Amino acid sequence: MCPILDLLGCSRDEFIANHAGRRLLYAPKAAALRMDLEDAADLLACVRPEKIRVFDSSREQDVPRLRDGSLDFGSIWDCFYGGLSIVVNSVHQQRPEIGRYCRDLSLATGHRVQANVYISPPSGSGFDVHYDTHDVIAIQLHGTKHWMVYDPPEDVARAPGRFIGELDKERLAETTRREIALTEADALYIPRGHPHKAVASADEPSVHLTFGLSPITKVEFLKAMVDRCASLRPELEEPADWNLFFNPALDSSELWEVVAASLSDVSVSTIVERLRRSVLRPFPQGNRPIGSVSDGINDRIVPDHGARWSRSETGDLEISTGIKAVRFTGRAADIAAEVVAGSSSAGRLVSEFSTDEVLSVVRTLAGIDAVELRASD
Repeated sequence: MCPILDLLGCSRDEFIANHAGRRLLYAPKAAALRMDLEDAADLLACVRPEKIRVFDSSREQDVPRLRDGSLDFGSIWDCFYGGLSIVVNSVHQQRPEIGRYCRDLSLATGHRVQANVYISPPSGSGFDVHYDTHDVIAIQLHGTKHWMVYDPPEDVARAPGRFIGELDKERLAETTRREIALTEADALYIPRGHPHKAVASADEPSVHLTFGLSPITKVEFLKAMVDRCASLRPELEEPADWNLFFNPALDSSELWEVVAASLSDVSVSTIVERLRRSVLRPFPQGNRPIGSVSDGINDRIVPDHGARWSRSETGDLEISTGIKAVRFTGRAADIAAEVVAGSSSAGRLVSEFSTDEVLSVVRTLAGIDAVELRASD
């Protein structure tokens, strides 16, 4: 069961067969979620500052701050009432109920999922006409927002974060456009690559929630297979024929035989499971996020022994799961080395390093699925 797909009025199989990546889907009065401006203000007050952004029709503005660097919420709301839209990224990290929706969507679709909240003043629009390289499910939480969604022009490249230029806008005029007004509790699915724009109604503010569904690409799958090959066959770390660089026409059949044999050693199910763990990155569970060391200082940190790591002569530590990689320096490298060396408790690490240092490293490792936090027995 997936509550978000349920509110779209279709099962997982129906959604994948008839809509996923292809067709728009509108579901009126489908959601029980609500968030008015007062709720939105509460949300702003509890998210990390870097998650808050301010936009004026596609142009990002500086987020107002006080002299001490903290957010100036009074000025942020002045921006809002002056016509700017507020975007809160990754709300699934702060709101456990939204985190559970994201996890359910990930389980149902095999996609990475994150959730953002968009707060727009009357007639406000955070972005001009654009398309995303991920699928979107939008749920209207408060007010009304008018959506214009176009069929994707065949000759428009799907570059990440692409806004439609003036020439492309002329081409859009030749494509099919649907106009949909989302009122409270309405939901809308927009496949990746479909240009769209959303504008709040003129008589009241709008708050809507979006779930962004990012697919695992074929390139990621291939990278994961190659990384797994390297862990199974140390000889792949040996240098290739020196002459290959200078003579591309050189017979490379031996090299390809090694590559083919290595790939045949890889279990597809192992790769799928690793990708699955990547998709199901920690979402809030219960009343605290998974990965919160400060709230669960006695949690056991269990490393993924499939992760590869290496330490440079300067002491830097690089860790890769085949999907993502991260580099640590200084004391952070020492903490990360302790973690990947074997299962240990956050509490023991805090006895040697500061809580903030341990928290930062462990959260980073959990974010790339190099470790898992488990409650102590």
